[in-house]
Amino acid sequence: MLWDKTAGADTLFEIDDAHAYLPIPFLDALLHDIRHPKRLRALGLEDHLAPAVATLNRVDRTLFRARMTFPTIDEETTAAAITYFYEPFLEAFDPKLREDLGVWYTPPEIVRYQVRRVHYILKNDLGRSRGLADPDVVVLDPCCGTGAYLLEVARCIAEEARADGDEASIGLELSRAFHERVSPTLGDALNAGYGYLEVRCLGCDTHQTVALDVVRRAKTTPIHELERYMRCKGLPVQAQPPRGAAAQ
Repeated sequence: MLWDKTAGADTLFEIDDAHAYLPIPFLDALLHDIRHPKRLRALGLEDHLAPAVATLNRVDRTLFRARMTFPTIDEETTAAAITYFYEPFLEAFDPKLREDLGVWYTPPEIVRYQVRRVHYILKNDLGRSRGLADPDVVVLDPCCGTGAYLLEVARCIAEEARADGDEASIGLELSRAFHERVSPTLGDALNAGYGYLEVRCLGCDTHQTVALDVVRRAKTTPIHELERYMRCKGLPVQAQPPRGAAAQ
């Protein structure tokens, strides 16, 4: 879906290009691992990826875009097609795996009630006047799925911005909230078994593979902050004088 937004009408999907459309470091690293020839052979995926890509390239993309809907912040679309992909697909593809993984679709009404209840308690019982919009409130969704709970959190944040009379800043506030309060930390990535991630350099807009076990930053450092510490490939590297040498 992300690829389809920018791909030309006659362009065919290639698995080697997929990582460019995944801005989330975990997904980028996962795809990078999977498409490595040794990993493909070890996982027995070689015979499955090619038919999967061929199937994707047979999709009528115009019809797909017309019928594919997504939940929105303004709640014009709440029960969208994307929310039904997860559970029904796995139920048809592998019912046993679905049960083992606990993949169950939560109705929008339940999601709304639970998130709104937390929002209310934060505001009225815990002294956080802006509820989920408070910058010190961190939301953890370990079973994110299609992101229904995080989307409802975004709606609460947007409503608080509107209530403050700051409609123009909703996009900025949401971006800041999801960038600073959703990003995993360096320790999270290492604990999850990720040896490296691909991080974007803010200076030259290139990507660099970073070995996480040699990063000299606190394990509490959010992954997105690693971008600030990267050496830009587009800038010359200046030699540093030996320690103790007099400055010229």
